[in-house]
Amino acid sequence: MAQLTTLTNLKSYLKISDTTDDTLLQSLIDALSNAIEQYLRRYVINTTIVNEIYDCSNVIENLQLNSYPIVSITAMTQNNDSIDLDLIDIDNIAGIIKRNDGCSFYGEISIVYKSGLAQNTESVPQDIQLALWQWIESVYRKQEGNTKSENLGDYSISYFENNDPMPASAKALLDTYKKVII
Repeated sequence: MAQLTTLTNLKSYLKISDTTDDTLLQSLIDALSNAIEQYLRRYVINTTIVNEIYDCSNVIENLQLNSYPIVSITAMTQNNDSIDLDLIDIDNIAGIIKRNDGCSFYGEISIVYKSGLAQNTESVPQDIQLALWQWIESVYRKQEGNTKSENLGDYSISYFENNDPMPASAKALLDTYKKVII
């Protein structure tokens, strides 16, 4: 699972110096980083996609990959025959590939490639990190009001309920990265 920020950076943003809530904050980083990637419909940190299959029943000139931007293509086959990657032109940003040898794509295409917006956690765009920090802050600051307690004799249990959606300010920051599906 990709972590879109570090605990140290988050705590700096929240102005927290003690370690009391580190486990909670790390859990929020993990959960909301995943939620952001789902919202964006793309990988933020470079991820290798193995054997993504495309069924090209009809002959096509351009192939739009599911995940982009494309960082690199490692292997590609057409009907189980390897395609020389030197014969492929890549529009990395749009995630579109085409052959440069005059041939087209047809049949079953399998691709192994790497896609993402950032090489690692440290290189995640600042506005994506800020959106994550804002969302975590929204959840973290409201936890006291959302903690439920139950008692049964001498035993008690407390748990945190959060039904808060992503803050509008975070959503606005992320919308420029959101993959559009037509």
